[in-house]
Amino acid sequence: MKKSRTATRADRPEWLVKAQRFLASNVFFWGAVIIFGLEAAWIAISARYPQAFDEQFHFGIIQIYSHHLVPFLSNQPADAGQYGAVFRDPSYLYQYLLSFPYRLLTHITTSQTAQIIVLRLLNVGFFVGGLVVARRLLTFIRVSPGVRNMSIALLAFMPVMPQLAGQINYDNLVFLLGTGFLLLGLQIIQKLREAKTMPWSRFAAFLTLGIAASLCKYAFLPILATMFVIVAVYAVRLAGKRLYGSFLPWIRRPTSWLLVVIVLVSCALLWQREGINTITYHTPVPECDQVISIEECLDYGPWARNYTFHNSHIQLGRGNILTYPFVWLYHMQAETVFTITSFFNDDGSVGYWVEPQLILPTLLYWTIFIVGLLLALRYGRWLWHHESMRVLLIVAGVYVVVLFAQNFLDYVHVGIPIAIHGRYLLPVLAVLFAAVGMLLQHALHQWRLTANRASMYLTLVGGLCCLTLLLEGGFVTFIVRSGPGWFWQQNQSIQHINYDLQKVIKPSVIDAE
Repeated sequence: MKKSRTATRADRPEWLVKAQRFLASNVFFWGAVIIFGLEAAWIAISARYPQAFDEQFHFGIIQIYSHHLVPFLSNQPADAGQYGAVFRDPSYLYQYLLSFPYRLLTHITTSQTAQIIVLRLLNVGFFVGGLVVARRLLTFIRVSPGVRNMSIALLAFMPVMPQLAGQINYDNLVFLLGTGFLLLGLQIIQKLREAKTMPWSRFAAFLTLGIAASLCKYAFLPILATMFVIVAVYAVRLAGKRLYGSFLPWIRRPTSWLLVVIVLVSCALLWQREGINTITYHTPVPECDQVISIEECLDYGPWARNYTFHNSHIQLGRGNILTYPFVWLYHMQAETVFTITSFFNDDGSVGYWVEPQLILPTLLYWTIFIVGLLLALRYGRWLWHHESMRVLLIVAGVYVVVLFAQNFLDYVHVGIPIAIHGRYLLPVLAVLFAAVGMLLQHALHQWRLTANRASMYLTLVGGLCCLTLLLEGGFVTFIVRSGPGWFWQQNQSIQHINYDLQKVIKPSVIDAE
């Protein structure tokens, strides 16, 4: 076998061997992470406040929590209507945690610009950490190095991702915590299968990360619930009565009590918002006007928009309902490759300026979606037999279905498509890209191609993806489409640097104006 493999490699062209090694190497991965970090950091430093993904919302609540030692608010803070029902908002942990570095920054500098930039750079760190953990996740489920690296690159260099990472937004921390949560869940399942016992310390960390991610953003709850149920089913099926027997020796350790306290605190925080909300308002996520007055809620832009359109009594026909899934898919894809900025209007409200996506990233990600869908229809049964990937796909599937259902219900309630944002798929995108890569590898094997030819096709596909991402992925859309008003007005040097970057980048971009 060894001689056969060596001979096969020797028969391959030298350029093919080198390209394969590079795409599967640590150099490629860390190079991609460093480039992504630099791109996101440039946006964090240069883009004016506020950026478009609710940055003023998050920063405003961070400022509110900076005056409270604990996150339990007894009532609605004064003049906080523009942020909705803050004191019952189930997504609060991100703002509360970032209030501590903000408190420190207020003692170091009075410049709000400097404070915002530092908080943005912390978010870049969250996202980069998420990429590293996502790589560990894909490594754990034994995705091949080439597919693993390309999956991370395809995620990181979606045009929307550097802009998301470079601003104050809870999705960045949820990405880090949520990916770690999925990794711990799979590690627990592996331990249950191998040792027929529960690794209780890891289980405590698993619960803590899942609850923390859900407290940062309530939309993570379907992932928490699905993964928890899967782990529980494995625990009962593989460990059974031994669960109690293994728990007693573990709980007697001094360090175990600390973990138990952390889990109990996490559960108490979850209960304090989602639990009490459910009892009081019959939903974990109450509408703004269930908590505070309509007059106050009208200062909260998203709620005021929904309220206005709902009261307009827009009638939806059967055609609107039937075509909504296609509208949803289009918007989800478009908002992963577009770029956008926001600005304060004279009345203090936030306006948005959206720029069209570039053609190459659009074609690339639509191609991945269509090819992945076709391969899943043909070879999905094979992928289903991969246990770890099956678990992750169940979690991803539940999450996507819940996300679609929520958007659809909003559409029926309001009468227009709202809150359809591609960045919401961030917690599961690396898994979905890896699944497509694994399906493609299997398909090439099933088509009885020689090892040389299959390797050549995979390398060419990876190379074309890399070339597209290099030329028009990452922050290229942001740089090419941006104007002088997108950057800090008080810093002329930043605007000049961006203008110079545009002059360098635009000649290589196909549809740049």
